[in-house]
Amino acid sequence: MPDAMISSQKATETEFEPNPKFEFAWSRAQTLLHALIGLVILAGLLGAFGNGWLSKSNRSFTAVPLSVTYQRFMRANAPNELILTATAPLPAETIEIGIGSELLDSASISVTQLEPRPSELGRVGSWDVEG
Repeated sequence: MPDAMISSQKATETEFEPNPKFEFAWSRAQTLLHALIGLVILAGLLGAFGNGWLSKSNRSFTAVPLSVTYQRFMRANAPNELILTATAPLPAETIEIGIGSELLDSASISVTQLEPRPSELGRVGSWDVEG
């Protein structure tokens, strides 16, 4: 029976040799995972998942003195703002604003708030429309 047992001296002398192919593959996998995690963190900091530099966009129109500020990424079950701002005096007292069916297919307007803000340009103001 003593031959079948491992002595403590033999147990401490066990050597493990690294497998170079596995080590190389694991190193590449770790590098790719770290890069992916870094990209997700960077995208989050820039606003891909919430408010940030990438999340908002602003467009101006050439036919009327209006600009629109909106969130690029709509989130499910979360309110989104669409802000229209008059950049110069409007040519008429009223203006008609159309919303395309592509936007209404994926969203609905639940609240509309028109709140003119004071402006240096006289009649020019901006209104917040939430929906």
